[in-house]
Formats: sequence, structure tokens, C-alpha cells
Amino acid sequence: MADGIRGVSFVGLSLVNGLTDDDGGCVLMGQDASLAVHNVSFRNCSAGRRGGAVFVGHRGRLVATNSHISRCNAQHQGGGMFFDELSQVEMSQVAFRSVSSGTCLQPQVQCVSNVWTNSMGFGCAAYATNPSWCGWEESVENCCACGGGMSQQSCEKEGDGGGCFAARHSSIDLVSVEFRNCSTAVAAGALFLDQNATGTIDDTQFLHCAAQDGGALELNGNVSLDLTRVSLRYNDASRVGGAISAKLGGNRIRMLEGTHVTDNTAGRGGGAYMFQSTLIVDASVIESNVAESGGGGMFVR
Repeated sequence: MADGIRGVSFVGLSLVNGLTDDDGGCVLMGQDASLAVHNVSFRNCSAGRRGGAVFVGHRGRLVATNSHISRCNAQHQGGGMFFDELSQVEMSQVAFRSVSSGTCLQPQVQCVSNVWTNSMGFGCAAYATNPSWCGWEESVENCCACGGGMSQQSCEKEGDGGGCFAARHSSIDLVSVEFRNCSTAVAAGALFLDQNATGTIDDTQFLHCAAQDGGALELNGNVSLDLTRVSLRYNDASRVGGAISAKLGGNRIRMLEGTHVTDNTAGRGGGAYMFQSTLIVDASVIESNVAESGGGGMFVR
């Protein structure tokens, strides 16, 4: 799609075996372009750089409903999707399954007990900057992001966002999403929100995700995030923020109406790690989280 193209819709399509050495294995959206997808399947797509299935360009807009992405891969960032700066993204009932970034395209690629069996890239499912269909829920499951390794025997410990990475100044709105068993070698097992990004997440689960920092969520400076009826359970961070890590300062998180942060573990801040950031909790629960070196429920600095 060329720069500025608007009003394009894909309905009831299967896009299979797309391949490029550059960005966007199936769809490349140019600057200021917009796209709506409904009941669309992206399968076995691969990009040499970013966005194994879809690359959303600068200031682009994507609305995705009742669709799924499976067995897609990108060499660098966003095995399923890459959302560039200032993008606007809305997703409801979309599934990401067995989507990866890195050199591995085989279905058997997996993470077990935080040991990466093959090299991966920067964000398994979406770098809003990895193989099977799982129903009408957005589910980013069994993701591994190990960043930059160029052979199946090595893993450079780089990369953020095992599930999704939202680039600077982007906006992301997720409804009825599930992130399960997502992981990365560095920050944000499920969702990384970069500087000045905004997010609204409703009726969503983050389960069994793992990272070095931010087992489920990483906020990377001046990020605003609202969580409503969100469950963050059984996530783990080897360093800080079993469920949530908010670093670089200026972040603002609101946990609203039935959000639960429970049974998460970390080196420090079992439930959450907050660095010069604001957390507002309203009618929500933070309980049964564990930390090895301080702040079982939360570490505030």
C-alpha cells in the first residue's frame, strides 16, 4: 500500500506464504496509510526485516477484528506485525499463534523454562516498533524473543516485547485479548510500550509470560496505560517486575474495575516494579506475588 492510501479493507481472506527480504511479509502499509481487516488469516508469512505479516508505517492506522496470524516470522522486529511511530492500532478478537522474530521458521521452535532453543528476534508477535489457530481470541502464545541471533545454535540476549512492541508515540487499544506463555530475553514478555505511547486494555489476560524485566508489561518512559478487568497471573521476571515494569520515569498506570495482579514472581517487585512512576489502583487486587530480594507485591523507587 502506497503512502497515504486510506479506506482499504480485507474481509474473509487467507493470505498465505507471503515472503519478502524487506518489511511486511504479506502487507506493507506506507506512511499515513490505513487498513481494516476482518476475518482474515495470515499464515506462513516471512519478512527479512520487520513485520512478518503486516508492517504499519509511520502514522498508519490498523483496525483488526476476528482475525488470526500464525507461523509468521520476521528476521528483526515484529514476527507478526510492526507498528511504527505514531501508529494507531485497534484489535478485538484477534489471535497471534506461533509467530516469531529471528531466523527460525519451524513449528517446533519453543521456549521451555526460559531456555531459548533457537535464535529469535525482537518481538515474537507484534512490534507495535510466533504455528496454530486458537479461536476467536487474540492470543499471543508460546512466543520467544531473544533478539538478533543469526544461527539456530546461538541467542544474543537482545530484544523487547515477546508479544507486542508499541513504538514511540503510538496508541494501542486491545479488547478481549489473551497473552499466554509469551517471553523475551530482555523486557516485556507480552507487551512493550515505548516512550510516550498510550494504551487502553480491557477484558484481557496476561498468563505465564516471562522476561528479564517486566514479565508481562514494560513501560519505557512517559507511558500512559489504563487496565480495566485485566488479569495478570503467573508471570515471571528474572530481574524486576514480575507482572509490570515501569522504568525511565514519568509512567502512569491506572488499574480499574476488577484488574487482578496475582501469583507473579520476580527478583525484585513480584507484582510490579515502579521507578519514578505513578500507579492508581481502584477496585482492583494485588496479592500473592513473590520477590526474592524485596517488594513481594510491589517495589517503588
